[in-house]
Amino acid sequence: MELNACKCEHMLFLRKRSPSIHPLSIHVTVITRTTEDKCLGVVVDDVLTFNSHVAAITGKASSRLGFLRRNVQTSSQTVKAMPYKQLIRPQLKHASAALD
Repeated sequence: MELNACKCEHMLFLRKRSPSIHPLSIHVTVITRTTEDKCLGVVVDDVLTFNSHVAAITGKASSRLGFLRRNVQTSSQTVKAMPYKQLIRPQLKHASAALD
């Protein structure tokens, strides 16, 4: 099985403020270092703060809420609640247990 080193990235989880970072390589290809990555829909950064994940989720939920406000404006409260519960609430609750 071959590993495509051009598609690989690595991330360090350290508590040191200024660590000595050595480049990683597979065969002769140097693997790029990243500070955040998306895994199973959760954006994880190298400090494990989840700030970028929360910003991404609230941005998506806000844009969906704006779409619903524009398109379900004249409907009753029960009709407005259904797309909110189906489109926006699951977006906000995804991976909320990991944030606790």
